[in-house]
Amino acid sequence: MKKTKDIISQENKFLRMCGDNYRDKIKKRIPMTVGDFNKFMYLFDALGLSEYSIYFSMEMFPELLVEYGERSKDCDWDIGYGEYDFPVEEMVSICEEWMQEFCDQMPLESQRKKYRKVFEIDEE
Repeated sequence: MKKTKDIISQENKFLRMCGDNYRDKIKKRIPMTVGDFNKFMYLFDALGLSEYSIYFSMEMFPELLVEYGERSKDCDWDIGYGEYDFPVEEMVSICEEWMQEFCDQMPLESQRKKYRKVFEIDEE
């Protein structure tokens, strides 16, 4: 997959919002876990960075995409309409924690304020 102008633009936008730890994981300076990968994929979706999300998963971290896919297969999704045994409240809570953590690690106070409003996160 070629790194297009849109991908570069979305990548730069995301990296400007990242603190050192997030940036080091993306730049492969420190290892990224499958849990980190899942968090980043969620953040890309929440921020509307779909093209960068595809590039990130397929070109930068394909091994984590495979491992993430393998773990997803372990979930029993095929139990019938309306009978999902899925911890919705737990997932919502985890996603809210990810958004809070993401905002907290932003390098600029103006970014933190802006994205706390965008994601409807209460000011501390």
